[in-house]
Amino acid sequence: MRVPSADLESGAAGQLDEVRAICVRCGGRKATGFHLRRASSKTVPAIAAPAPPAAGVEPSLAPEDEPVQRPEAAPVSKRFALWGAVAAGVLLLVLALLFASTRDTDRRAQAPTSTPKTGEARKLELPPPPPPVPPPLPPGTDGAPPKDRASGDEGDYNPRAFVALSKLNEAKAFLQKNPDDPWGCNDLLEDLKNNWRGTPAAEQAEQLQKSLVLTGERPARRMNWHLEWKNETPHQRDNHWTLDRSWDGRDYVLHTHPREQGVPATFSRTLTIPEGKPYLTIRTRGHDNGDFRCRVQVDGQEVLSEIVGGRTWRTFCIDLSERKGGTAEVRIVHENTGWIHEHGHWLAPEFASEKPEGAKVFVYGATADPSFPALPA
Repeated sequence: MRVPSADLESGAAGQLDEVRAICVRCGGRKATGFHLRRASSKTVPAIAAPAPPAAGVEPSLAPEDEPVQRPEAAPVSKRFALWGAVAAGVLLLVLALLFASTRDTDRRAQAPTSTPKTGEARKLELPPPPPPVPPPLPPGTDGAPPKDRASGDEGDYNPRAFVALSKLNEAKAFLQKNPDDPWGCNDLLEDLKNNWRGTPAAEQAEQLQKSLVLTGERPARRMNWHLEWKNETPHQRDNHWTLDRSWDGRDYVLHTHPREQGVPATFSRTLTIPEGKPYLTIRTRGHDNGDFRCRVQVDGQEVLSEIVGGRTWRTFCIDLSERKGGTAEVRIVHENTGWIHEHGHWLAPEFASEKPEGAKVFVYGATADPSFPALPA
């Protein structure tokens, strides 16, 4: 509402300190404190007050005096109700969607799975990958899977036949590596033929043995020479009766070890004494840090009894001139002196025409050291 400036100057009207919204609904505060604008220093002539309107006649306001009509704001409670209705509607819509999706899932789980038709399946399935191309077959093969050639029956696993086949391959490799030692290969084939009879490898060993050319006299030092001697040690284990192909710079060395304290390692053989070679030579040595007693019997008579120890090889020569041309049973005994480092190593005993240089000679018929008891028969 506009107030004429004349009324303000005359004091007929007053002006508020601030222009504020008076409506309570809009959250405003009613303006407090008003003051009359001070009259100017100029004197304003008094103006006669307008006459009151006649009874029953409503006074008309000038256009500038008419109050400004403002739209009333909605009450707070209505706005809160509107917001709540909108939120409730959104929540109901979300719940309806969740419920519909749950029902569809249950229907799919309960519905029986339908098998697509052959035409549809062919449309959906990818074409199968092409089969792999097999490698070219070597010449002379018919493409059949490998057969169990080691066993007599194809398709059946035969451990004995496989072991025999490995021994046959070992004999072939030995002959290829040692062409000047056909006797060693012959011993391997002989062992395979006698101990693995009935296997294909034994039959092949017999054929290979016939093709060997064995020239000269059969050497004493050869592969598996110890198998010609009888191992008399009771319950002797394999690791106490083994042949090393090469040991300490020498070939075909036999390793012996007593099974237990007080039980010597013993091996024997019946030998034929040649006419021109009556000297039986025995070479042996002990462990680097131990020793043992070597005892030899000829036909039950003890010929020698010597301590052998350290890295030095000892050579013993037994003169069997009295028995030349005949046979004699020779027994070699490895007897422990203590129970530490009592290993023994032996070369193949052999006959010689002369006494070896540096050998200690024992004559058959002489009495050995009587301080040691006789060996058991």
